[in-house]
Amino acid sequence: AATNGNADALTVLGEMYELGEGVEQSFAEAAILYRKAAKQRHAVAPYKLGLMYEHGYGFAADIKMAMRWYYQAASHFNEDAQKRLDELRK
Repeated sequence: AATNGNADALTVLGEMYELGEGVEQSFAEAAILYRKAAKQRHAVAPYKLGLMYEHGYGFAADIKMAMRWYYQAASHFNEDAQKRLDELRK
């Protein structure tokens, strides 16, 4: 399903790469897959990208970029992303 561009499948596969579950861990691959899913307005994928940027998983920590991805996820009703935005705005 991920090869066909299914956003849910892309996100799950991204999580597998991020955590190294069943595949060799690759933050770069995870980010690519999350971005593809985020382009389809998936609510979890941009949240996951936000976490990666906030905590510096795969690239330098960047709070502004994290907030950008959290905002996108929150605009699709991701409550966890909204909570992170609220915390970072304090």
